[in-house]
Amino acid sequence: MSSELRADDVHVVYGHGANRVHAVRGVSATISSDRALGIAGESGSGKSTLARAIIGLLEPASGSVTFNGAPLAELPKRGEGSRPRVVQMVFQDPMSSLNPRMTVGDAIREALQVNDIPGDHRAEARRLLGIVGLEVADASKYPFQFSGGQRQRIAIARALAVRPEVLVADEATSALDVSVQAAVLNLLRDIRKESGLALAVVSHNLDVLRYLCDDIMVMRRGVAVETRPTKALFEDPHDPYTKMLLGAVPRFAVPPGIDRRSAL
Repeated sequence: MSSELRADDVHVVYGHGANRVHAVRGVSATISSDRALGIAGESGSGKSTLARAIIGLLEPASGSVTFNGAPLAELPKRGEGSRPRVVQMVFQDPMSSLNPRMTVGDAIREALQVNDIPGDHRAEARRLLGIVGLEVADASKYPFQFSGGQRQRIAIARALAVRPEVLVADEATSALDVSVQAAVLNLLRDIRKESGLALAVVSHNLDVLRYLCDDIMVMRRGVAVETRPTKALFEDPHDPYTKMLLGAVPRFAVPPGIDRRSAL
C-alpha cells in the first residue's frame, strides 16, 4: 500500500496583533511514495514552515493535514507535543538533532526505545549505520568525531530508526561542501528506491530538487506559485518567479558525482 501525506489549504500564522505574520497562505501539497516532492523558494518563502506544519511540528491556523486519509493529529505520537511516528524530518544542522554527550549508537538506540520498536536495538543500530554507509565501530563514537556529511548520515539513520513512512529533508545538504552533497543526495535517492518511503525535499537549490524529485512546488511569500513535474518545470516554467529562480541557477551547481541528466 502506498503512503500519502496531504496538506489541504494550510495556513500558518506567527505572532499576534501588529506582530502577526502570515507565513504560509492556503498551500496544498501531496507527499506520496509514488512521487518525490521538492519544495523550492528563497529564504523567507515559507517552505520550511510548510514542511514543519505538514509533519506536525507546527499547528496550522487553518486547513488540514492527513496521512492516508486520517488526520495527522490523531496518529500515534512519541510523546506529548511530538510529531507522529509515521513522519520524520532530517534538518539542515545534524548537530541540532544529535546529543553531543551520547554516542552515535546510543542516540539511535534511544530513538528505538522511546518509540517502542521491538527487537535487538544494538543490532538494529548497527544495521542502520550500515544502511547510511558507516561502520559498525562508529556506533561507539560521538558526533564531534564525524565530518558534517557523516553527521548528516547519522541523522538520517536516526530518522529511519522509527520506521517512518514519510521522510522530509529540510535543506539537508545546504551546509555541506559540494563534494559531500553528492554522497548524501545519492543516499536519499537509494533509500527512497529501496524502502518505498514517501520523500519530500525542501531546498533553495533547484538542481538538488531536479536530481531527487519527480515534482517541484515553488513557493514565494507563503504562497505556492507553481507545482509541476520536474522536467516540465525546468523546460517550460510558467510563473515569472520560477523563471527568475531558474535563471539564477549556476551552470556548475550540480555536485561532483551527480549526473545532471539523471533527474530527467
